[in-house]
Amino acid sequence: MKEGLGDEFHIAALAAMPQSRGLGTGSKMIAFAEEEALRQRFTACSLTVSLGNPDAKRLYERLGYRVTEELPGMSLQRMRKALI
Repeated sequence: MKEGLGDEFHIAALAAMPQSRGLGTGSKMIAFAEEEALRQRFTACSLTVSLGNPDAKRLYERLGYRVTEELPGMSLQRMRKALI
């Protein structure tokens, strides 16, 4: 789930079963990752999201993540959230 990128705790993959979507599962997984990042003294979390997954992007934005980079040719955006 994680790998360090400088001061960032990178969430490499996140997935929820279709039947658990809309029940807070994604929010709980992100909260767990952020708690772990803080425990390890990271100052931010980052992740990538597919432009073809608008539901995931809305979730991340609702949780405070902001687009920091477009990854050309990959239909991905890098998102970041400061933790402290």
